Amino acid sequence: MDAQHRGCHGEVSGITVAIRTLWTPTACPVDLLPYLAWALSVDRWDKDWPAERKIAVIQRSYWLHRRRHPRSGAARDRGHGVLATFAEWFDVGDQPGTFRLEVDVNEID
Repeated sequence: MDAQHRGCHGEVSGITVAIRTLWTPTACPVDLLPYLAWALSVDRWDKDWPAERKIAVIQRSYWLHRRRHPRSGAARDRGHGVLATFAEWFDVGDQPGTFRLEVDVNEID
């Protein structure tokens, strides 16, 4: 084993965190939360936030990204006085990967 491989092995063997904890905000070590936030596409991050807020922001980001599909967003906004009709490309024969969104905002106060 050459020196490079020995050095790499030393770094890897020094990891003491269970990998399964790294993807769970409440189990992830606090010093690794910024990396989890990055991996889960957190939009806004402040290194000075308390750990509880960092965890909550990561959890919220995960929830938001799972629901960012346009259809679910349009359906969610109906409760706010916005009427929306949504059609994906395969519904109307448009270019693949596109959608149509028609919004009626007449009911907004």
